[in-house]
Order: sequence, then C-alpha cells, then structure tokens
Amino acid sequence: MRPNKLRELLKSNKPTLSTHIHTTWPSVVEAIGHTGLYDYVEFVGEYGPFDLHDLDNLARAADIYNMSMQLKVDQEPRGFLAQRAIGSGFHSILFADCRSAADVQECVRIVRAETPEDGGTYGVATRRFTYMGYGGTKEYVQALRDIGVAIMIEKPGTVDTLEEVLSVKGVDMVQWGGSDYSMGIGRAKTRSERSFAFATVSIVAVTLGLLPITPFSAGNAMTFVSGFIHWDSMRYIALLTILGWVALGFLVGAGVHPSRTIVAIAIMAAAVLAGLPRSAAMVFALAVPGAVIAALVRRRAGRRLAPVVLVTGMLIAAALAAWRQGEKSAATAAAFHREPLFGAAASALDRLPDGTRVAVFGDQWIYPAFGDRYHLVPVRLDGDGRIATSPVGDAMAPGPLTVVAPTLWENLTASRVDVVAVVHLPHPGRSPEWPQQHRALETLGARLLHRDSAVAIWTLSRLAK
Repeated sequence: MRPNKLRELLKSNKPTLSTHIHTTWPSVVEAIGHTGLYDYVEFVGEYGPFDLHDLDNLARAADIYNMSMQLKVDQEPRGFLAQRAIGSGFHSILFADCRSAADVQECVRIVRAETPEDGGTYGVATRRFTYMGYGGTKEYVQALRDIGVAIMIEKPGTVDTLEEVLSVKGVDMVQWGGSDYSMGIGRAKTRSERSFAFATVSIVAVTLGLLPITPFSAGNAMTFVSGFIHWDSMRYIALLTILGWVALGFLVGAGVHPSRTIVAIAIMAAAVLAGLPRSAAMVFALAVPGAVIAALVRRRAGRRLAPVVLVTGMLIAAALAAWRQGEKSAATAAAFHREPLFGAAASALDRLPDGTRVAVFGDQWIYPAFGDRYHLVPVRLDGDGRIATSPVGDAMAPGPLTVVAPTLWENLTASRVDVVAVVHLPHPGRSPEWPQQHRALETLGARLLHRDSAVAIWTLSRLAK
C-alpha cells in the first residue's frame, strides 16, 4: 500500500498546496509534478467526462512525483465513484452537494472500511491500490482510514448547520462553493459579478496586506531596486477603497433581502465617511435616501419597520466610522511622514499654509504637491519656470534648464510660484548631479526649507520684490 502523502501532512499539522484540473490527460499531472510545488491534485470529475481507466492513469502519474490525487465527485452516484477512485489510488475525495450533517456522515461511511470499528461501507476489492495483494488486511483497513474526506459547503442546508457539519467525525477539509450557495438562496450572480467581486476583494486584501513590507511601482523597475514605494503608485492605492467597498456590496448580496441591503448601505456609508471626514453631510444626504429606496423595493411586503431599521443601521455604521476618526487620520499621516525616502519632504510641505503654489523640478513627483489636506496648489511648469502649455505626454518631468538663473526667477514670479521642490531620486548608478534648477535657486539666494538625499524644498519669499 502506497503512503498517503496528504494524510501524512495533515497529521503533521502542515499546510498543503493543491491545484485542480478537469482534463483526463495524465501528462498534465506530470507537468504539475515537475514543478515540485504541489502536494496533491484535485481532479474535478464533476465538471467533465471520464472513465475508470482515466482514474487509474491519473493516479499513476501522481505516484511518479509523490503527489496525492483527490476526486471531486458528483452528487450521484457518489458512492460508486468515490470507491472506484480510492481503488485507483486516489488519496482523498471531495464530496459535492451535501445538504445536511446526515449527508456528510454518509460520505465518511463511503470511504471507510466495513468493520465494526469504522462503520463504513467499503468492502474488500482487489483494485490498483492493493496490488499486489487481495485486500482485507490490516494495512488495507488503515489505508481506508487514511483517505481524506473533504466537503463542499455550498448548499443552504450545510451553511445553516455548519457547526453540526464540522463536528462530524472523519471530516478533514471543507471548501466553500459561493456560486452554488448564491443560487440556492435565490441570488444567482452573473459570471461578471462573481469575477469582479472576488477578484477585487482579493486584490485589495493582498495589496493592503503587503503594502507595509513590499514596494509597489507604477511601472518603474528602478523603484524595486531602490526599495521604496513609488509615489505615483498611490493612484492605484487610492482606487482600492472605492473598488473594495463596491465589491463587498456585491458579496453581501445587496437587494436580495432588506437585511443584506442594510449591510451594503452601511458599508458604503462608513467607507465614504472614513475617507472624507469633512463630508459627513454628503454621506447622510446620499445614504438616507438610499436606505429609504431600498426599503421601498424590498421583496417581502408587510415589514413596516424596515425603513426605520435601514436608517438606524446606516446611522450606527456612520457613527462607528466617525468614532476616533481624528486619531486614525493622524496615524495615517504619521505613517506617510515616516516613509524613508519622501516622508520628511512630505512633512515639510504639509506644514505650508493653505493655498501655497508648489512647483516641482527634476523627477516627477505628483501627490505630495497636493498636501495632506489638499491645501496646496500644484503648478506644472516647463524646465525654465514658465507655465507648461504642452501636453504631459510620456515624460512628466519639466525638463532641463535652458535659461540663466535671473530669467528662471522672473518666470517663477510670473507663474506666481511660492515654493519649489527639486526632486533627485537616488537610483543606483545614477549621476549624483542634481537638476540645474537646484543650483540656480542656490545662486538666487532662495531660502531652503528642507533637504535630504532625494528632495530639496525652496521658498521664494526672499526673492520677492
């Protein structure tokens, strides 16, 4: 009897990695085995045609690379298919369409030996996994005890009795079947809805989870070498909250039931309030009518308190979001200011008065020029300090200085610029020379507000006549 790798890993309390296929071509299993990454392969027999010879061949391919095979079986005939797959050498069975704890108990009995101790229905059968023997030995019984049992949690019945299902002895793993469940509760999502919701939530979760420790770039390979977060990548981070909250609205099933609509509206209201602390009035103006409309279109009539419940839920969610908002905002700002490359420069800009006009020379540098309260006025100039008139195009940097320093001063004065930031990113292998505008401002006697390895911030107040 071959050892059951999946069972060995489960006994050792170690994680397992799997992928699934619905082709009967054994070479695909071999290709997966060649990666050396996977512990088992799930053959999704429920999704395509196969015969008993295919099960033998898939198991043989997995044996070559010391992987286990798992079969996802149809609702019927689950007993026949599961036992034949075990006989072919599969190490676990994924049972679909279970609706109760009793169904799950029957699934466990299918894969267990028919002994007084195990109470299963699997008898002695001379199949591939017993070669070269007849079966019925102690090793045979133990091999059946080692068969992994996985259950799809996809029907309302198993969801509603989940604790009872999970308490069934012999269940090793569960998988969530969101599409089946949505259809079962009358919320059959379209493929685009499912793809958008799950993909967006996944992207948001992964990105926000990795953001503190992994740099993200807006297409600049040098960013990764330098090890900092590209400022232009903030445009993507800014979209995360919008996409994430909308996706959650899809997932909670807004419109299916008043209670679900309450949750969706509460999520959106809390999100907007958390993102725009000074726009609480707008949140209430949008959320309250939304709650009332949702109540009016509810599916179940006769719930006179539904509008009140909707509005109350929205108000509670908004209050929770507003609670300690100042503390959360301060912590976020402090995190930006601690960023090793641009944090100190951003902090210097954030302290400038409202309405300060800020120009940037050198490398492109967008979001810090707006200020942490959106209180600054970014001004796009050409390399000589004149208001830029040509489209940005591929290069967002202003360009080199082509005039003498006094002319640069005249142009900056005419452009009504108050502060100039000169950015020189310390990319590996780059010239140490700063942009020419930096030297010109030194010559003109501009007052230096801040300088570090990447940014110099000048105020032109001393130049004004």
